[in-house]
Amino acid sequence: MIGIDVLDRTELDRLLSRRWFLDHIYAPEELAYAQNLGPERRREFLAGRFAAKEAVLKSLGTGMLRGIAPRDIRIGRAGSGAPEVELRGSAECAMKVRTSITHKANVVAAVAISQREETMTTASLRVRIGGEEGHYGGGLVDGARVLKLFGDVLTEITVRTDGDEGLLSEYTEVKFHAPVRPGDFIEARGSVVRETRLRRVVELTAHKVIAARPDKAETAAEVLAEPELVCTATATTVVPREGS
Repeated sequence: MIGIDVLDRTELDRLLSRRWFLDHIYAPEELAYAQNLGPERRREFLAGRFAAKEAVLKSLGTGMLRGIAPRDIRIGRAGSGAPEVELRGSAECAMKVRTSITHKANVVAAVAISQREETMTTASLRVRIGGEEGHYGGGLVDGARVLKLFGDVLTEITVRTDGDEGLLSEYTEVKFHAPVRPGDFIEARGSVVRETRLRRVVELTAHKVIAARPDKAETAAEVLAEPELVCTATATTVVPREGS
């Protein structure tokens, strides 16, 4: 189902100065991110998120003030930089929603497309990187550690889809976006994007959700308001078949 919303940013100017409106419409992570922006960029960001939430609600077959709190629709950012929808609390349902936002002068437009979650097999895991894994200068962790997490995600996916651990065939388009250090918490996710009789093609992302802060104190750490993209990749796994 498709939802579309168009608005003039000036329509929100008065409302964006009211705390009750911000708390009702926006997820805590969205507000935390907006606080670090300049006035004009903040206005643009919040208007874009508002339009996207309206479009998402329409794609789910409802609208504002009809049982779903807009703050439970979090519009984050995917590894590609595109908006990414997370449905929580009152918005949680068996749907996968994708959205796009565009700006021109004071006009903001958003489109959302929803589909049933069951059509996509996904898996995720979250781990804390141990002190013994910092092998390089500055305590950096080698990229192979993240790829190992991806391997575990792939294994869970093929167990879910085929009742077999499968065999990793290849990684393509592997990109490392940010360093990983001991004490960081890394969340790895995978989604099946294409299937054949024997192969499953999976898009993978890894984000840092908690960062160690040894510069502040030996055991200090910080929950990141906006998870930091660490690595992206596409993997192909093969599921053995009898006689194949």
